[in-house]
Amino acid sequence: MKFVNVRELKANASKYLRIASSGENVVIVSHGKPRAALLPLLEDDMEDFILAHNSKYQKMIQRAEKEYLKHGGIPIEKLIAETEDELNR
Repeated sequence: MKFVNVRELKANASKYLRIASSGENVVIVSHGKPRAALLPLLEDDMEDFILAHNSKYQKMIQRAEKEYLKHGGIPIEKLIAETEDELNR
């Protein structure tokens, strides 16, 4: 894991992007405190990354879990239809 301050990142962004792309995490520090991170992201992982960081999707998963616990589940066809409707809003 590498740590880099904002000034160094600005001056050498390509270098740190290459480092992250090679599999090493890069923590971005501002005024001595961690603020963000560059993480490796492969094309195959892109969909999972987007879904894991999409608040609408996370809320849908939470609603589905509550519904399952309350009623014992819903048919997969209904889940797919509701998911498509929600994501198209």
